[in-house]
Amino acid sequence: MSSRALRRIGLAAAALAVIALAAALALRLYSTRRLERAIERFESEAGSLDLATYAPPPVEDRSRNAALWLQAGAQALLLDPEQNRLIERRIGALGEPWTAADAEAFAALRAEHDPARGLMHRAAGLDRSSFEIDYGRGAEADLPDFLALLRAGRILAVECDFELQRGRLEPALAALHLLERLTAVQRAESALIALLAGAAVERLYHDRLEAILQVVEDEDTLRRLRRDLDHLDAATVAPQRPFAADTAAVIPWVLRHAGEWPDWAGPEPASGLLPNGVVSGLSTIGLGRAAAAMVLEIGVRTVQSVEVPAAAIDPAAYAREVMMDVRSPVPYAARLARVLAPNYLHAIRREQWVRSARALGRLALDLRLSRAGHGAYPRPPIDLPVSAATGETAVYRILEDGGVEVVYPETEASWDAEDRRADKTGKISSAKVNLRWRLPG
Repeated sequence: MSSRALRRIGLAAAALAVIALAAALALRLYSTRRLERAIERFESEAGSLDLATYAPPPVEDRSRNAALWLQAGAQALLLDPEQNRLIERRIGALGEPWTAADAEAFAALRAEHDPARGLMHRAAGLDRSSFEIDYGRGAEADLPDFLALLRAGRILAVECDFELQRGRLEPALAALHLLERLTAVQRAESALIALLAGAAVERLYHDRLEAILQVVEDEDTLRRLRRDLDHLDAATVAPQRPFAADTAAVIPWVLRHAGEWPDWAGPEPASGLLPNGVVSGLSTIGLGRAAAAMVLEIGVRTVQSVEVPAAAIDPAAYAREVMMDVRSPVPYAARLARVLAPNYLHAIRREQWVRSARALGRLALDLRLSRAGHGAYPRPPIDLPVSAATGETAVYRILEDGGVEVVYPETEASWDAEDRRADKTGKISSAKVNLRWRLPG
């Protein structure tokens, strides 16, 4: 090959190198500027990127920290298979008669686990809580054993029913009060998993509260129950906060692990414009910044959508809406973003269903207080709450026997449809979302 040909090849190679370098610099500049804009918008419209701001206020005296006592007791509640089957049977049998064998077995279960129950009862009079999660570690922070807390909630729910059916109101009220505290300590945290776990326990609390309202007529006792609901409301963080916190927690991981597929995002999608090896090699030219920008953009839309009734929204339609205008020349970033959006919709729906049930619970308690004070339930029209899940106004009916019913029909139908579709294989069952409350005459 002649020297002239070699020079031409060299010049062509140099030109290609210059073009590649220019493209790489352009992509890095694009990603950097996009991330800067995304950070500015997120912090102005969604929440802080300073993860420390999402932690609940510290409880300086750890002996006064309700969350730590409840966590210690929950972790010590280690049931054998037969005891687990007993709780499973009774959790869905609220108000149904106990067999002598089940009653004897539950009494033995309580006696065996009395030390663990004692730890939990230390939280009964405590209003402040923090699981002391290191939010600064982001997606890699150590979290409490929320599954153990759910199991503890199930035992408390069964205990409430057990005592109520035996006509022992005060022990039933004590179990219900502790169940509210167990709900509240989780709902006070900003971690998204705490929202979901707390919502599962709160469903148990709502059902047992309705059962208690069937028999309680004393105004002082009703006011005690109202104070518990007030405490739960005060403890619960704003619904947008866990979604903002979850987004902020993901960003440090994305920036440190550009090109990697995170375990918390589930199985890696097979589709993509570039092979994974090529995607990983782009980390030095802005891949992490592009991915982080897209996650922040989705986070803003997610936080904004939390107050939009989501029960009737199709997941694919939601993903398209949240993903609107979220584009990137980096395939990995787009694939990661498309995984996050549907997962957020699931959490938003759960939160909205439970928030709707809580609104009905507060209304039911107020109606019971009104009857205790005036001798009858109020006649319509009365102020009625609106469902967070569907936007419908609650329906208030006075029944022929003098009792009343408050219900969100559309919200209840949406929950039932979702519950029928759900795969319950291997999952611990809990109460349905209580979107229809009945009170006696």
